Amino acid sequence: MKKLLMLFLIVMLMLLSCGKKGNKNELTFVIWDRQQEPAMSAIAREFEKENPGIKIKVQVIGWNEYWTKLEASATGGALPDIFWMHSTKFYDYASNNMLLEVDKNIDNGFKHYPEQLVKLYQFEGKQYAVPKDYDTIGVFYNKELFDKAGVPYPDGTWDWAEFLEVAKKLTKDGVYGFAAPLNVQEGFWNTMYQNDGYVLKDNKSGYDIQASQEAIQWWVDLSLKEKVSPTQKDFDEVEPFSMFTSEKVAMIQLGSWMVGGIEENPEFAKKIGVTYLPKGKKQATIYNGLAYAAAANTKNPEMVKKFLEFLASEKANRIQSEKVAAIPAYEGTQQAWIDHNKNMDLKVLVDQIKFGVIFPMSKEGAKWRVWEEEIFAPMFSGRVTVKDATTEYADKMNRLMKEEK
Repeated sequence: MKKLLMLFLIVMLMLLSCGKKGNKNELTFVIWDRQQEPAMSAIAREFEKENPGIKIKVQVIGWNEYWTKLEASATGGALPDIFWMHSTKFYDYASNNMLLEVDKNIDNGFKHYPEQLVKLYQFEGKQYAVPKDYDTIGVFYNKELFDKAGVPYPDGTWDWAEFLEVAKKLTKDGVYGFAAPLNVQEGFWNTMYQNDGYVLKDNKSGYDIQASQEAIQWWVDLSLKEKVSPTQKDFDEVEPFSMFTSEKVAMIQLGSWMVGGIEENPEFAKKIGVTYLPKGKKQATIYNGLAYAAAANTKNPEMVKKFLEFLASEKANRIQSEKVAAIPAYEGTQQAWIDHNKNMDLKVLVDQIKFGVIFPMSKEGAKWRVWEEEIFAPMFSGRVTVKDATTEYADKMNRLMKEEK
């Protein structure tokens, strides 16, 4: 009996040992976008070719569950080895020592990356993520609706006045010229910077300065005064993108990440063009970008660092571009993404980085952004003035940011 028990224990130990041996060189890599899985898997396979013996397991968790599961994993001390990071969530993870520090010397100090995008993922002077991609905002327009209205396609040189004139000409026969919803990144944050306003500067809100208030007033007036956009009440019933795809609005401001959503309907996509945002006092577009982060307590830090370095390489970014995942952040690797769709002038979205303003964020940014709907919804319905709403918002932001220090 003792011999049988001893034999059983030996077999179990051997099985456990084999299991560990088979998994010890496997890294988990978690993302939230299924459409980008082919690109991430292709990058992983290329890395494996260059690093025999290391395996990368790519897992997709939908956006709605991603952060809940990641938070639960973090609480339990079991974060994935590598995972996608968003700028709005970065501070929570970095400030709680959950992220592995990234070598600042990668790519000679990330010299091929937008400087502000790199800084977006720094905390207390240290780098905690590798930039993956960037996104900009453009005006997407329906060429067929322009043709029906006898309006020339935009050439990208327009200012606010010319933009409004075009929107008025397109507003007829049950179609609105433009969609101007309560949206910050794809909406009035852009107009604020175009008018020399700002969301945040030196840890102080810019919502209560005149330039910002004028810009937001212009955006709100597109629906309430000029009638070239559906109202926010309309958007509460049918969201703006659905109005655009159902051809109820001729133009809409969208992030570059929405290109894939448009392309899901090939016939509709053939009708769509892209152009620059209209110019206020200057040109400006908000830009943001995802990043690759790693768990501070990974059991394989050297392998993880090697993979992060590969993710930052020109080769990995070119794969991302060729697989049409997103606009890769590495300078000069975007052409394949641009070329994949000849009907839309996607080069516009890449080129707008020249006028890019990095996504406004502070340590407590996730908290002050929670108030957007509460404070701005009455403003979009005309029940509260722009000045009163923005002043209230700025006051709450400033009080919260004083607590950050």
